[in-house]
Amino acid sequence: MIQLKGNEMTFNFDREFQSMMQVNDLNTVILLGHLNPDGDAAGSVMGLAHYIKVNYPQYKVMPYLADTLDKGPKKQVKLDKVFNPFEKPDVKEKYAVIVCDTAVLARMIGREYYESAEASIIIDHHAESEAEGISYEDIHPISGFLRDCEDIQLGFTMYEEEENRWRCSFRSDGK
Repeated sequence: MIQLKGNEMTFNFDREFQSMMQVNDLNTVILLGHLNPDGDAAGSVMGLAHYIKVNYPQYKVMPYLADTLDKGPKKQVKLDKVFNPFEKPDVKEKYAVIVCDTAVLARMIGREYYESAEASIIIDHHAESEAEGISYEDIHPISGFLRDCEDIQLGFTMYEEEENRWRCSFRSDGK
């Protein structure tokens, strides 16, 4: 849950993620972005997929991106040796969904996965704008929700230290 401390919002991804997976007895998480993804959508989905894989190896992680990804980011994503995010997830068991960088349901790639998920977390920097009048919560409750964080400066670096061993670095100067 997002907590307010004075004028500051705090969102502890690790706590929310672990709680969502444990409370719902889940072993799989699907990560989704928006249609015609740009670099921030692809980077959010892929960066978070690697973060979860490295820090929570007990869970199966399945990033899913639209094949209409911009040319530059698509080239980088195709170099990934761990995930194939252009392949539709094939899930038979219960799962969670994390939606990244998607302001409205109408633009979500893989919406059917979101609608069938046991639980979800939404991480987005856009102002709330559910244009068609359907909010994420109308489909099912959301474990964690982060919006309106355009004043947060976040840097993310990821590199492969050795085969199948990734190093992730986050830095933030958010207020």
